[in-house]
Amino acid sequence: MNRPIYPSSDLAKSPKSPKIGTAKYPWRSLEEGQSFLVAPNEANWITISTSCYKWSKKLNKKFRAVNHGEDGIEVARLNKGD
Repeated sequence: MNRPIYPSSDLAKSPKSPKIGTAKYPWRSLEEGQSFLVAPNEANWITISTSCYKWSKKLNKKFRAVNHGEDGIEVARLNKGD
């Protein structure tokens, strides 16, 4: 089966590639003592708690997830000693 060939779009030909993947959560910009909230229908507990572990290792910072039930999941940046 031969695939059709067609002219490239302007976006594909542009020298700057489009930004792929925008940050969904502010892991990198979160300061110690700050938190962000994940809505209950946005992600589940396992996903967020696993993300806390992975981002803690990646950024050498400490994050903790707190499940607030119907209010969502709070992700907090902790002090290294906590």
